[in-house]
Amino acid sequence: MNFLSLSQVYSNKVFRIPDYQRGYAWRKDKEVLAFWNDLICLKEGKSHFTGSLTLQQMSAEEVKSLGVDKWVIENCSLEPWWVVDGQQRLTTISIFMECLYEFLCTLDQEQYFMERKVREVKTSLRQMFICRENERGHFTTYLFGYHNNEQSENYLRRHIFGDMQAADPQTSYYTLNMKDAKEFLSCKIKDLYEDNHQDISAIEGLYKKLVIQLKFQLIEVKRDNDFNIFVAFETINNRGRQLSNLEKLKNRLIYLTTLYPTGDNAIQQAYRNHINGAWAEVYRQLGRNCKKLHGKVGVLDDDEFLKTHWIMYYKYSRMTGSDYAKFLLDQHFVVQNVQDTMAKEESDQEIISDEVDELEEQQASNDIPQEEKLDIAEIKNYATDLMNSAKMWYSTWFPRDAANDGLSNREIEMMERINRLGIAYFRPLITALFYERLVGREKERGVTTWEPEEKSIELLEAIERFIFIEFRLQNTRSHYGSSEFNKATRDLHRGTKTVDDIIQMLNDRVDRSFETDSTSGRKYLKTTYVQAMVKKLFEQKDDERAGYYRWSAIHYFLYEYNSSLKKEGYHGSEVAWDAFKQSDNDKISIEHIFPHKAEGYWADMFKDVPQSQWPVYQGSLGNLLLLSQKINTQLQNDDFETKKHGRQTEDPAKARVGYEKGSFSELEVSSKSDWTPEEIVLRGMKMLEFMEDNWKFKFESDEVKRQLLLPL
Repeated sequence: MNFLSLSQVYSNKVFRIPDYQRGYAWRKDKEVLAFWNDLICLKEGKSHFTGSLTLQQMSAEEVKSLGVDKWVIENCSLEPWWVVDGQQRLTTISIFMECLYEFLCTLDQEQYFMERKVREVKTSLRQMFICRENERGHFTTYLFGYHNNEQSENYLRRHIFGDMQAADPQTSYYTLNMKDAKEFLSCKIKDLYEDNHQDISAIEGLYKKLVIQLKFQLIEVKRDNDFNIFVAFETINNRGRQLSNLEKLKNRLIYLTTLYPTGDNAIQQAYRNHINGAWAEVYRQLGRNCKKLHGKVGVLDDDEFLKTHWIMYYKYSRMTGSDYAKFLLDQHFVVQNVQDTMAKEESDQEIISDEVDELEEQQASNDIPQEEKLDIAEIKNYATDLMNSAKMWYSTWFPRDAANDGLSNREIEMMERINRLGIAYFRPLITALFYERLVGREKERGVTTWEPEEKSIELLEAIERFIFIEFRLQNTRSHYGSSEFNKATRDLHRGTKTVDDIIQMLNDRVDRSFETDSTSGRKYLKTTYVQAMVKKLFEQKDDERAGYYRWSAIHYFLYEYNSSLKKEGYHGSEVAWDAFKQSDNDKISIEHIFPHKAEGYWADMFKDVPQSQWPVYQGSLGNLLLLSQKINTQLQNDDFETKKHGRQTEDPAKARVGYEKGSFSELEVSSKSDWTPEEIVLRGMKMLEFMEDNWKFKFESDEVKRQLLLPL
């Protein structure tokens, strides 16, 4: 087996990533870090097998598509190659080389000219591994780049190689990875130099390891009609960091478009460009927000999005989590369906006209089902729908960013509430709703036209109410109703169900949780499951986190309750939801007003309550208060007067702030003269009344409410 060094791999070659490939997927804290560690740990004189590179030489026709870059091939005798496998390593190496080059440029000029080897390395590095420039400097051709992927190519040129002539693209998941890799490697190179007392030989040794000691197995794929490069790409990339299903699907769709006999390369290329454009927009949406999300920075899960769109566009199944991938890649977008469609089109041409008329009449009357076709138009329509849906899906995660996209302030507020509460399985349905709301479709609804914004808000309110009552109060199993509403997602997207239909479905489901008084006809919420949940919350009474503190919706409920008090005229401060996720003293926590360590004042206030029942009062809903972690830590077991007004000290920096300068909820509590068992119950009853008003239901009686507040 023949192994080549990096300098041998790059010798007289230009590399381009074909459009059916994904972008740069290596992460700085995993694959890039492992690459750096392999390099640093490599001993002098030793070789390290870095992996295989699979390349395919470009045809003369493909070279023409390189545009202005053709000059470097024609005038510099360089060979152009497609990278079938190994682009992640080559991208990392290209970024590494640029970081190394930029570092050498920062060295002190006097030291720089004294080090002849550094000058030689710097000159050869740029010419051998980064770019070539023509004699007049009119054109710069980069030896590594992306073909027909403007987003990744422009980002690589402008933000990695520093070419300000390149367009400034919008960020995506892949470009964020490039940005992270460059920052990571630049810091590592600088640290290596500093750790070796600014000895340039450490950098020279690093460069030597990179270009000489790393070894690659080079596989050159011949241009052969019997060899399918798309199938090879999919097979090869099932090892290493595997392609996501969304990435595989892009490659598959491009491959399938090559099977249709269009008779015109320009038409086929147009379909290919359309798919590339759709995927570029999808990944832009997935990576456009740099806020932290579930421990990741600005990256929404592409396979979760693909599953969402599958539910919207095709069908829903809860048999296994991978049903969507099996359907898309193993059943629907497959070669056999293309061949069957083309064969059917040929046979249909032989049907005489009266048979055609009869067939169309049967289909129009729904006597026979329409067949799902996989013609080239269906592939284009699917890609278009996927692209449009990505923006809607992003809006469900970051609705505030959708203000300029057409969502109203009320819709944004409702979407933020649903995200705070926990969206359960409703993201596909809301994505379909926003698609209807912001993209729209030309289709016959067969119903009276509804006002989009009003109905959108009504559906969002119905979803939020359903989640709160069924999942947060009734503690119903998490997949309750999932099949029904995921199927309704497809119906909404295809126009066979209206928003009104789905609102009615939600209300009908919730109605199952209510009973009707036989005498008064009044409907009230069944509390059997609510009481069971509350009982479980209070099971460990000696635990400081027992009671409503452990309720899954406690942060959401207290947040909404605090906001409602503004309408009562309290002039406190708003509580930012993001403050719950902050760290240290800046975060918002939950304070037990009547503390767990009850002495002095507190023992006196609760002397008429058996001490065995104190934990129930402490964990009761009316005793919990949103409070900053800093103030919570300062107050802890202080008496109520101190908690209200704070405590002054000789050092103003150490003064304690009380409730009376806090949020709406803090002001509400600070208006009380004392904090007694009765006050806990009164505040709890008020909070349950807010719950009833806000989520449009009633408890059976005040006695039932009291039992929920104090399950003694």
